Amino acid sequence: MYIPPYRYDTNIPRQVGLAGSSAICTACFKALLAFYSLTESEFQKPICPKFVLSVEHDELGINAGLQDRVVQVYGGLVYMDFDQQLMERQVNLPCPCAIRCSAVLTPTLFNLSVAFLSLRG
Repeated sequence: MYIPPYRYDTNIPRQVGLAGSSAICTACFKALLAFYSLTESEFQKPICPKFVLSVEHDELGINAGLQDRVVQVYGGLVYMDFDQQLMERQVNLPCPCAIRCSAVLTPTLFNLSVAFLSLRG
């Protein structure tokens, strides 16, 4: 089955820490998973951020960390633990322990501080 190369356009500047390249790579990865009807049972979620990072690093020559990819793969508010022993125990791969959290669980003070900072611009 032929899949034509994808094209994208963005106005996010390169290498300024806005996670543009990781967002594009993660979106393409998720699209390919859907296209090939792969589910989490075939490609477990804890493996996905490291896989996307390896594509960015090995194929595109972009040096970055896992954090952006973890949030993009899990979506929403995510607790991450990068303890090496925990990561090795969890899935025996160098992936973070990540848990998607409900925003309802965040303290009210944190929510107020985020609102205040957004008003300040």
